[in-house]
Amino acid sequence: MKYSVTPEGKKLVTLIPGDGIGPEVVESARRIVEATGVPIEWDVRRAGASVFKEGIASGVPDDTIESILRSRVVLKGPLETPVGYGEKSANVTLRKLFEAFANVRPVRELPAIPTPYRGRGVDLVIVRENIEDLYAAIEYRETPGVWNATKLISHKGSEKVIRFAFELARAEGRKTVHGATK
Repeated sequence: MKYSVTPEGKKLVTLIPGDGIGPEVVESARRIVEATGVPIEWDVRRAGASVFKEGIASGVPDDTIESILRSRVVLKGPLETPVGYGEKSANVTLRKLFEAFANVRPVRELPAIPTPYRGRGVDLVIVRENIEDLYAAIEYRETPGVWNATKLISHKGSEKVIRFAFELARAEGRKTVHGATK
């Protein structure tokens, strides 16, 4: 992956603190990254609730998008989306803009952590489609108190995430892939 380097030789990373618990967890993650000693210049930008309040319907200002395009690396906290005002999720806006269609969640047993599954060698990866489904946010009011949400699932979007899951399994030497829907 290509990334930007400053004239001082530091890697440029866009940092979006986020909303709610976002600033706290992003600050902790930032400190962990800095503890590695990798020289980083953080370009702190905004998205989410405060941006919606300024009237920016996407929840993501242009300067934040430009920073991400420039740095190609983002540390982002959770973003809130106002409910009931017609705004689309800032998270989904960013996912669509940067084609972050796959949500990848590794699940591994950590030997020092006691769980009912200890000693079973839990090691799996969950790959979930991250843009379509109810993320499409196609919603409308049918009658007072009744809303309808369309669950958008396309052949192209499904094939893209399925292909990604199989390629990831192959790259990691995994023998099986299971599919599920909700």
